Amino acid sequence: MPSETFFVRLFNPKNGATISSPTYLTVHIEGQSVPGLIGFDSSDLIIAENESDFSIDVYRTAGKDGEVSVDYSIIPATINEDLENISGTLTWADGDTDKKTIIIPLINDDDFESDEAFKISLSAISNAKLASNYTINIVIKDDENNKPPTITIAEILK
Repeated sequence: MPSETFFVRLFNPKNGATISSPTYLTVHIEGQSVPGLIGFDSSDLIIAENESDFSIDVYRTAGKDGEVSVDYSIIPATINEDLENISGTLTWADGDTDKKTIIIPLINDDDFESDEAFKISLSAISNAKLASNYTINIVIKDDENNKPPTITIAEILK
């Protein structure tokens, strides 16, 4: 938190004026705190369904003053065929600029299905300010659709 301190000293009175003690004053001006901006480093991510868990990092940039917290949640919250619905809170202490990580548990099934899309969104609490990239769009690519076809010898001899 930037601040300034300076002194005012009175001396050399004129025209019969006198100065009593103390002859100086300390002035301290508190600066404005800069909590920083909380957000993701990208706005889009593609992952394979067969990854067990994946992690997404959240960053605090452009400041570090004071404790800040953000909530995170999955949108839509009903997407639970290929991932577990999670939500939570990330907190940075005063001076902390280390990245925080959200772990998303995936459910790998054997269903042939289309890709599924969802978002993770941050919401500011406890003096936090959000960066422009406070939402990340995520696509889960179905791994069953990417398998090569299986051909049997009986099919070839027909």
